[in-house]
Amino acid sequence: METKWKSFSALTKDELYALLNLRQQVFVVEQDCPFIDADFKDQDCDHLLAYQNNELAGYLRVAKPGKRYEGPEIARVLTAEKIRRQGAGKILTKEAIEFLRFQISKSRDRPISSVQAYTIFMKVLDLFPRERFI
Repeated sequence: METKWKSFSALTKDELYALLNLRQQVFVVEQDCPFIDADFKDQDCDHLLAYQNNELAGYLRVAKPGKRYEGPEIARVLTAEKIRRQGAGKILTKEAIEFLRFQISKSRDRPISSVQAYTIFMKVLDLFPRERFI
């Protein structure tokens, strides 16, 4: 699986069409969850495109801290049916956390570790008991 990051403005028309198509296939058709996927939030996000055999097979988008939430956001994580159960989702998610770690480090005086990035992400998701952060 080959991955590449793109800002919204750097996406080609074909890439945008492919990712919207894949998102609709997974979220609207497969999960039978009709909703408006083109939510006008893509413009403020970076997009991770994952290809297998030159075909889009995985995708996610990230928003940096302060865009929509106090912390970072990882959203629209998906893999095409043909590559599921092969660990592709974990690869995409790990790459997103590393990408955000780098982005957060750039905005601070000093770099943060992978553990710090993971902790920030988990805290934002409210997956740690609050007493651990008091």
